[in-house]
Amino acid sequence: MADGRKIFETRSWQAPAWLVGQPYAIHAAKKIDVESSCEFGYTASWIPRGCIVSIHLLVDCRRFTKFNIVDIQDEYGDFEPGRFGWHSPLLYKLPEPIPVIGHQGLFDWPYDWKDGQLVMEESNATYRTLPWP
Repeated sequence: MADGRKIFETRSWQAPAWLVGQPYAIHAAKKIDVESSCEFGYTASWIPRGCIVSIHLLVDCRRFTKFNIVDIQDEYGDFEPGRFGWHSPLLYKLPEPIPVIGHQGLFDWPYDWKDGQLVMEESNATYRTLPWP
């Protein structure tokens, strides 16, 4: 997702309605699929793990059917009928990944928009700012 090639995050569950139209962060899991990484041109040692890597906008969420996957199916997800596609184009790739302990599903990651910058809260109530494109 962070390189912009994948615009649909595929899930077995529907995105909550409150998230549609909102930016959200993508967390790179600690475990990676080495074979898939190589197929996409990455080495396992290069891929960031256990960190936030990019910000995406959830445009919409749709349940896949055998009819609607024809126009959106790509090589980057599981588009089986009955699953959900989170249409999430890339808004911003972080210049440096930010280590964050991840969780299954959605989890809180405090950030805010202040003075034209994405502000991410770190431990001990300190902040790190990144310019928003």
